[in-house]
Amino acid sequence: MKFSDVAGDEENTASFRDSRGCFPSLPAIMSLLDRHPVNSSAISRPSAHIPSPALAFGTRKLSSSSQSSSHPSPSSPPPVSTSTQSSQSLKEILAKIEQRVAERCQVDDEYQDSEDRIEFSVKSDYIEDVLDFLDGLPQSRIFRINYDIVFSEAHFSLKVAMPCIPHDSAASSWADINRELLLANFPGMDYIQIFTSSMQTTYTGQSGGKSADTNIVPLARFASGASGYPSVVVEVGYSESYCKLARDVEKWFSKSPEILTVYAIKLRKKTDPLCGILQVLTRSNKTGIPGVRCHLDFDLGLIDNEGYCASLAAQLRLFTHDYLMDRSAAEDARSFYKRKIGDKRPVVVDEMDLAGLTDKRLTVPTELIKRWLCNLKMANELKRSSIENFDLGTAAGYCPPTSVQHGTGLRLEEFD
Repeated sequence: MKFSDVAGDEENTASFRDSRGCFPSLPAIMSLLDRHPVNSSAISRPSAHIPSPALAFGTRKLSSSSQSSSHPSPSSPPPVSTSTQSSQSLKEILAKIEQRVAERCQVDDEYQDSEDRIEFSVKSDYIEDVLDFLDGLPQSRIFRINYDIVFSEAHFSLKVAMPCIPHDSAASSWADINRELLLANFPGMDYIQIFTSSMQTTYTGQSGGKSADTNIVPLARFASGASGYPSVVVEVGYSESYCKLARDVEKWFSKSPEILTVYAIKLRKKTDPLCGILQVLTRSNKTGIPGVRCHLDFDLGLIDNEGYCASLAAQLRLFTHDYLMDRSAAEDARSFYKRKIGDKRPVVVDEMDLAGLTDKRLTVPTELIKRWLCNLKMANELKRSSIENFDLGTAAGYCPPTSVQHGTGLRLEEFD
């Protein structure tokens, strides 16, 4: 059966329609879910914003030397953060954002700091206007947009970083490896009839918005009344610190019980050969709280060593239920949605059964891990040899389930 043929079960489908018999939009679903943050932490709230009824704008300005040259000298201090707030029109705020984006793109990535972000606040009524404006800028490809809503204000944090081949390769190549992994374990499956990707879509909601480097979305979640959330999210840190990457991961898990797995990849850009870590994060089957299942340290200088890639592949514990909800997970998600957003809950189905797949531990072929590392090595070499030449001008909170099955089936360890 194809996912495109699915409309969800009658009980969920009927209860999801509004008074006009229509299904609410994806933003409406997310808004309802985000009204009920549970087990949220400080990362899901702005850390240094003063709520104000007026529109406010704050930026992390570049140093004078950075503004005068597209390639600052090594002795130049990193961009300094300053912040100002004043009553301004939305038009003035957007004009300043455009200016700061252009300035930020003049800084070579060697001197970029992931914490050096463009920050600004607008009334929450203007969120869609701001998102449309940012999407229309020629540099929109290199944005990562996050925002939090506090009272009547939306506090935006806009990361603007030059496109980086290692960063892009780590994300896109890992998504491809996951596709090949599933096909290797289920040779008869039709991948494009089961999975898709919304790439760097910003998932909005009542309490904030988040975009990833890439993702994997079961097609069932695009059926009428479904949530549209990804099941797998890939987050890569190149300029950003590991702590910031960890906050991004936790924020994803707080979005929805339908987010099953997050891959966190941290590249240590100053190492030679390039080194990094790959973490597989899932929810505990005992507490429902996210944690690290697998942690791999990798060194691109060791790729050709005998047994190296095989040892990394052996450390990865991956299951079918990391990508698709089984019956138990779907029931837990329905229960959560019903408690938190009532009749407007999204349709959730047993995606694994729908796909005709079985839940099992997946075999990770050594050649897939080696291919990913080789792609990353090639991307890093391209970057170091200056082949990169981008035209920048064109270029609700989740709570643990009320009932959990301890160590049943394949879930023998806590984060399986």
